[in-house]
Amino acid sequence: MKRAALQFSIEIAIALSYSVGETMGETECGVVHIRGTKTIFSCYDVGENVTTIVFYPPLQLLAFFTDMHPTALEVFDTASADDSMRPITESLRLLLHGGF
Repeated sequence: MKRAALQFSIEIAIALSYSVGETMGETECGVVHIRGTKTIFSCYDVGENVTTIVFYPPLQLLAFFTDMHPTALEVFDTASADDSMRPITESLRLLLHGGF
């Protein structure tokens, strides 16, 4: 997949996640996971809190594409991964926004 197409796909996925969240009464969406058959895409918001799907200024994201065996992917615990990532994303947020 070409970089521009990948970036566009990621932006659409994030916009949709915010839109769905707003529909459900959520005002923030700090993490998005998209699970395929052999790959999981995880995206963490490390910018300042965003409460709208209009992304100006642009979001600051930490994103991963991870290849996994299909069986491992099936049982992968995203909630546990998010808990493990929380100190990292908080540190990045502080670093990016002058908290250190």
